[in-house]
Amino acid sequence: RAMDQVEAILSEKKFLCGDEMTLSDVRLFVTLIRYDPVYYAHFKGSRNKVKDMPNMFRYLCQIYQMPGIKDTVDFDHIVKHYYGSQLMVNPTGIYPVGALKIDADLLKPNL
Repeated sequence: RAMDQVEAILSEKKFLCGDEMTLSDVRLFVTLIRYDPVYYAHFKGSRNKVKDMPNMFRYLCQIYQMPGIKDTVDFDHIVKHYYGSQLMVNPTGIYPVGALKIDADLLKPNL
């Protein structure tokens, strides 16, 4: 339900609160950037991937492609940390290699 609400908001606005990026956008970005590579499978949040929700994915790409943002995201660290350190959820510590390849999707031109 929350993903549907955010998807609806972003269908009408560039950012959560309009045309200007706010702290709310920064906080949503750090969640969304981890969602497909980690939360979707690791925490079984498998309702939808962000890349399957066009407005959220456009929003995520738009922020990721802002100058300096990409340099702050380390997918290798994100994936290996979550899958390797939470042994109650993932006792083997095995992580999906495909989760490390999400960067290319985020660099596509905004839709």
